[in-house]
Amino acid sequence: MADQIVITEKISQAKDVRAAVGGRYGPILPAEGHLFDLLEPEDVVPEWRRWTPVLLRPDCLYGTKPASGGNKAPKLKAIRDALRTARRV
Repeated sequence: MADQIVITEKISQAKDVRAAVGGRYGPILPAEGHLFDLLEPEDVVPEWRRWTPVLLRPDCLYGTKPASGGNKAPKLKAIRDALRTARRV
């Protein structure tokens, strides 16, 4: 595995970067749209299942979960696998 990777926003950018620099900076991995979705409020704090004004400004940030649909899962897996050995992104 490479100790350095490049993550681009979309496939076309990955192709352009690959054409410009080749593999000089390690694998060039495309993301696609949003690879993570926000958790539902009640997944963060069960009490938030019932709406209250405090939900407009919670004390902590919402967590994320991998997005579903399309071919996002294999792209996220490729990025996750590459990050295991990358020293620089």
